[in-house]
Amino acid sequence: MINVLYISHETYEVAGSTFSLANHLHALRSEVHPLVVLPNKGPAADYLRNLGYNVQIVPFKLNISPNRFAWLKRLPRMVYDDWKNLQACRILRPIIHDSHIQMIHTNTSATIFGSYLTHYIEVHDHRHIPHVWHLREFLDLDFGFTPFNGWPHLRKLVNDADATISITQAVHDHFITNSDDVRHHVINDAVCSISQLSCSAKLPYLLFCGKVIPEKGPELALDIFHTLHLKHPNYHLVYVGSVEAQYQRFLETKAKDYGISDAVTFKHFQTDIHPFISQATALLMCSRNEAQGRVTVEAMFYGTPVIAMSSGGSLEIISDNVNGLLFNTVEKGAQQCSRIIEDTTLAQSIIKNAQQTAASRFSEEVYRTKMVKIYNSLLNNNSTI
Repeated sequence: MINVLYISHETYEVAGSTFSLANHLHALRSEVHPLVVLPNKGPAADYLRNLGYNVQIVPFKLNISPNRFAWLKRLPRMVYDDWKNLQACRILRPIIHDSHIQMIHTNTSATIFGSYLTHYIEVHDHRHIPHVWHLREFLDLDFGFTPFNGWPHLRKLVNDADATISITQAVHDHFITNSDDVRHHVINDAVCSISQLSCSAKLPYLLFCGKVIPEKGPELALDIFHTLHLKHPNYHLVYVGSVEAQYQRFLETKAKDYGISDAVTFKHFQTDIHPFISQATALLMCSRNEAQGRVTVEAMFYGTPVIAMSSGGSLEIISDNVNGLLFNTVEKGAQQCSRIIEDTTLAQSIIKNAQQTAASRFSEEVYRTKMVKIYNSLLNNNSTI
């Protein structure tokens, strides 16, 4: 067994990064003895502990801020965050020693703390622990964040890691400066086990699933649904995911102006999204800069056709008219929805092909083989372990 310290950043919600970490740990359960470090108590820690994993709360900082923050506002935060990260390193140093940690695995693009911790151990213990950096988010394109010390600094730290795992080629190209460097890998997230492939009867609604924020395209989903509703008035649009009250009111006002308020529902955050995905007629993926789209792959596993914006990581998953449908305008999106509703042969063909894609590229079984190879390579090349 390999003793691995995992650094993850989600605390106040159980979202894609935490779910993906859970899949990672489950896939590697026979090879890895994990210790998960989170910066705060909250639902994410509870979720992972309920799965049986050892979770330590050690306050560290992400070293990122919203794009709207002026540079001068970032300066005091930078100083404070560096100090907090130093304190976190001091807390983790004896834990790493006592737990015989052999590898550090950062589970997100959203913090440099794993790199900081690796360097701290080198300086104080005179040994190198291999650092794997899992790049799951663009940061700026999908969530509107900027690294405190600038993109050149972040990219240098990323490229200096012992190995990086990008969940799509698009994420890889966003961070990695030398595509020929064999330390940098593209491995799609494990989302389900092959045993979880399923298909349920469909109900007359389209699903938008994930954080309901402007970067994810919920307004575009509403525009598409408005156009579709003129032709299929019995259908509904369901939003499942966390949403700020002000933004929900904006979408509700727009739905009212469209005259479709009664057909639009907000279910907010759900721990178990399987019932919502599996019974939807189709999943709308409307983000223009989706890193991978975990819910896209979940829909594939659960037998629900995906209608996705023709951009970002979706282009690496969806082949138009084969395992999903693509669009680049409101009108095209509505047209693709109509095709799925009206053409059951097309829908069944897409479901079948999508499930083949899911099993061959996004299953825990395939993922495990790839990750074990990388872990073993790092340990074999690290003479201080």
